[in-house]
Amino acid sequence: MCKAMLENGEFDPHLCPLLSDLSPEEISERMSDPRIARCREAVEDPTLDDASRASICAEELRSAKRRRFAFL
Repeated sequence: MCKAMLENGEFDPHLCPLLSDLSPEEISERMSDPRIARCREAVEDPTLDDASRASICAEELRSAKRRRFAFL
């Protein structure tokens, strides 16, 4: 999913694993989340190479999973 965005150089909320399984309303609300903003900025930053972009997005995904399971 992130790979498709990295290849396009454009953030697509429908391909983002942090936004999967959410309604369009929930996606709109989460677009201001700092994790999503960081991924979006990384994907769209032309000064970053693909490895840096992928690293930033992967870290945000791992961070989100850790937070999600911390409450279980």
